[in-house]
This record gives sequence, structure tokens and C-alpha cells, in this order.
Amino acid sequence: MHITFPPVRALPVALAAWLFSACAGTGDPHVKQRPGREYAGRSLAVILPGPAEVEVKNPEDVAAAFPRDSAFSAPLVLAQEFAESFYAGLAPALDYVTPLRVPDSVPSAPTGRLVGDSLRSCLVPGNLHWSAPDSAWLTEHGVAADLVLKVGPLVAQAYYEDIIAPKFGGSLRVHYLMLEGGYLIWDYAASAMVARGRFRTRIEYRVKPGPRDWIKAFDKAVTEVGEASPFRGPKWFHR
Repeated sequence: MHITFPPVRALPVALAAWLFSACAGTGDPHVKQRPGREYAGRSLAVILPGPAEVEVKNPEDVAAAFPRDSAFSAPLVLAQEFAESFYAGLAPALDYVTPLRVPDSVPSAPTGRLVGDSLRSCLVPGNLHWSAPDSAWLTEHGVAADLVLKVGPLVAQAYYEDIIAPKFGGSLRVHYLMLEGGYLIWDYAASAMVARGRFRTRIEYRVKPGPRDWIKAFDKAVTEVGEASPFRGPKWFHR
């Protein structure tokens, strides 16, 4: 017996499209979740706090951790140590953009050449403007960048707390090293602020804060700024 099957008709267009998309799979689920792709290939000028933007509550602790042969200045030393650690850890903490450190020789921009919160007279502790120079100012001083990250001012303090510990028959004294600061990220092309915030890192230490304690605080500051920036991508999704 010869059996004849009815001719196969074309599937409706909508149904065919649905079947194709279902078979094709969903792809990488992270693709649409990763922020920062619009900044790929752009440069980020990094302006770190100078001695005038650093306040050290316990200068003797800085002297013990970072001894210097020359005349000692706690804000100067802390600014130097923070800058070296922060910038070294910044590139691994960011995706898409290329950090470019602004040399210390570049002077602070005058009030009329600032962008960011200075336009709204926003002040931070120490009456220092939380702002960054405009792109023309940086270009005039040999720095060309698409975005800018301004960090500071900083406040460093070593202190202790007495914690009630009934098991030990009294209280337990715990020593902390605290580093506080602010940051601002400005997009020159968009003429807009893309991120702003403060970091407050606290490290426990034993007797005196040593270099490792300070560097640990610096590293935590880098991480906080990196996590809050809009430049997070594959590195952050695979941690």
C-alpha cells in the first residue's frame, strides 16, 4: 500500500521566529547587566589629594609607620603613601577606562576653572571644594582625558574603643585606624557628574598602626571607589 502524506505548509512567520529564538539560546546573561561599556577605550585623569587636602589626627603614628630622614610632615607623607598605593591599585579595580595619573606638578585649578559640586557651592570638611578642573585646564597643563576622578580631601585618625566583655570580667580595648575621604567622577563630553560619594575605611590594629595597616586602608579605599564607579565590568562579575 502506498501512503501519501499531505504537503507540509510553511509555518506562520511569528511562530517560526519564536522557534528560532528559542533554539538559539539566551547567550551570555551578563552582557546586558554589565555597566560601563559606553566608557570603553576612554581615558580617566586621576587627581589625588595633596598635603593641603590631608588632615592627620595622630601625626606621631604616621611618623612611626613611615619614617623619613628629612623634616617630617605627616600630611605630606600620608599624601605620598596614599597616592602610590591608590594609583597602583586603581587599574586592577576598574574596567573599560584607562587611568592616567595627573602629575603633582600640575597646580590646583582656580575656582573659575572647576566642574562638579563646586558649581553648587558644596563644601566638605576643611572648607575644600569637592570638585575637579575643567578639561581645558588639564589640557593646558599637558593632560588630555575624557573623564576625571578627583579624590580627597582625606582625614586619617587612629583611635580606640572600649568594648564591654563580660566573659573577660570587664572591657576590651580595640584599636582602629580610620581613613575618610570623598571622590567625584566627571564626564567632560557629557558635561555631567557620573559618580560621587565618600569612603570610610576602618582597620583594626594591635599596638601601633604599621605600614601594612595603612596600606590595607588605602586598598579598601580603592575598592570602595571602584565598586561605586560606573566602570565595573567583567572583573566585578567574576569575583
